[in-house]
Amino acid sequence: MEPEVSFLIGAERSGTTLLRLALNAHSQIAWAREFEYAVDRVGADGSYPDLSDYLEWLATHRIFQSSGYQIGEGLSYPALVRSFLEQQRTSEGKRLVGATVHRHFDRCLRIWPDARFIHLVRDPRDVARSALRMGWAGNTWKAVDQWLEAERLWERMRTLIPPHRRIDLRYESFARRPEEELRRLCGFLGLPYESRMLEFHRWSSYRRPDPALIDQWKRKASAREIAWVEIRAGEQMARLGYERSGPAPKPPGSLQRAALSIHDYWKRVLFRVRRNGFGLFVADWAVRRLGVRSWQNALRLRINAVEAKHLH
Repeated sequence: MEPEVSFLIGAERSGTTLLRLALNAHSQIAWAREFEYAVDRVGADGSYPDLSDYLEWLATHRIFQSSGYQIGEGLSYPALVRSFLEQQRTSEGKRLVGATVHRHFDRCLRIWPDARFIHLVRDPRDVARSALRMGWAGNTWKAVDQWLEAERLWERMRTLIPPHRRIDLRYESFARRPEEELRRLCGFLGLPYESRMLEFHRWSSYRRPDPALIDQWKRKASAREIAWVEIRAGEQMARLGYERSGPAPKPPGSLQRAALSIHDYWKRVLFRVRRNGFGLFVADWAVRRLGVRSWQNALRLRINAVEAKHLH
């Protein structure tokens, strides 16, 4: 019988790294970091990718390359990605294993039909602000996209999963009452709570959950930035219990939406130029259009090195 597998799901910048570190600190839980590469190449219809193409893609995938996982010979696609989590579990000598997945997490069910899911949600106004700082979007109108995609996907998906295999957790509750929420989570996983789960700050660069990080949008976001998020995500926010800051703002017209899209595009371009340098940015643009795979792979490795440097 295969060990039970769990997935921590939710939009990026929702506090998933903090929760992953807490879970992995448990003596019986091994938790992998971002695991999207296990599902990104699975088709929307559930079809698996060509294995040789997939392995070539993994060869330049920054997060996979940092994982240390070995490629097993002769494995099918589902057996291969299952082996990655088993390697994580056995290398740490723990009983349970899990991974964090921010997108396409419905595809996990194709490979792990009996998996459990921990859904973490955070106020989209804080998520959008954080995404802006990361350079993933140029304005909050577009920065809320990933949050909307994740929450709408979970809304559709949770009806397919029995209650005993899913749990919902709010970042704000975790930040205010971390021990209480971790006890609830351990109960869901069938394990006793361990105080060491809140000691990850001793061996990582992350601090313990901090209530001061809740509702930062109230202090740091402009009225316009807040309005853009609430226009886009207001209905989903209401279903999740997040209140609007005031009366529903007037949606932008078609010309303003077009301007917001153009602004978002150029802000993201400028961010990549600043981070990677103009030469590397132009080389990446040219190589993508030439379509020479060997050149693309070599350039991808150079960009990975730059991104890794900025992450540290």
